Amino acid sequence: MRNSSDAPMPAFTDLKNGKFLFTYDRDTVIIEEKEQYQFDSVETDRPDRDAAISALIALKYSIADEIALINNRLSGGAPELAEYETYRQFREEVKNKVDLSIANG
Repeated sequence: MRNSSDAPMPAFTDLKNGKFLFTYDRDTVIIEEKEQYQFDSVETDRPDRDAAISALIALKYSIADEIALINNRLSGGAPELAEYETYRQFREEVKNKVDLSIANG
């Protein structure tokens, strides 16, 4: 979900309820001559890379989906291999997105 703020957002914000907000795809835009900060976000259980990766993957794939993809991959049919490759590429994109967001603070 795309959000905006008057102040830059860090990669992780403590929500003070045992959860953290991970922000990514952060951009600075000018709206009515005022600098605004736009970003996407997802809640995590911990303020770390692994939690952010898991939360972003869960936006697209449930745990059951992931297990099915892995098991289907092991069965080895061509459609299953293609589905798994799409999933694997998505995971790599998520990891890169998380790493970039953490590196940029």
